[in-house]
Amino acid sequence: MHVRADRGPIAPLKEETPAMDPLGHPEQRTCTSEELRVRLQEALAIEPELAGRLSKARTSVAFVVVDDEGGGAITLLLDRRPPVVAPRSEPAEVEMHLSAAQAHSFSCGELALPAAVLNGDVRCYGPARAYLGVDAVLRTLLARSL
Repeated sequence: MHVRADRGPIAPLKEETPAMDPLGHPEQRTCTSEELRVRLQEALAIEPELAGRLSKARTSVAFVVVDDEGGGAITLLLDRRPPVVAPRSEPAEVEMHLSAAQAHSFSCGELALPAAVLNGDVRCYGPARAYLGVDAVLRTLLARSL
């Protein structure tokens, strides 16, 4: 332990250890389609003025959690002000296919979809450029709604 002359001892930093699964591997957090739907609804409601910026995309995006069989797609309608999460799976111009782990990262505002699409980590179908231009706004809303 180090000691500062002006303030006394400095406590060592605690390192966070990741949660482990029963086999001793780092546990990956996941998210179902329904959990993602709820997170998106919460994010849009937390700051309506900021959420309104998403309408600049003038498109619709379906997020598909590929690991969630029968979960369906969550469609975010960005062609209206304020943007809304469609009550049921609706057709969309753009589809983003996420794993359950990616869906969790996305729902926390940690997954940057433009980089993930560019790297080939997330599959994207349709004219995604308009959505990718406002992804940072949605990530901000998702992070703030935690």
